[in-house]
Amino acid sequence: MSRKKVFIGIPLHKGEMCAATMHSVVLASGSQHDVQYRALGLSLLAKNFNMLFCEAHRKLYDYFVMIHSDIGIDPG
Repeated sequence: MSRKKVFIGIPLHKGEMCAATMHSVVLASGSQHDVQYRALGLSLLAKNFNMLFCEAHRKLYDYFVMIHSDIGIDPG
């Protein structure tokens, strides 16, 4: 089974990211896939979404994940 390329996009609000969000990204960045992440903070949040999606699409990632900067995932 080949390793898949995963892009995690994190649109920022006011340039801040909560610790739970970063922890979620670290958990998702295991050794099973090639995971890249990018945090982007511009004044227009919808533009952040679009730019992150377009970057992942242009670079031919297999999967695109978006996690908001104020949300963390409970691993339990």
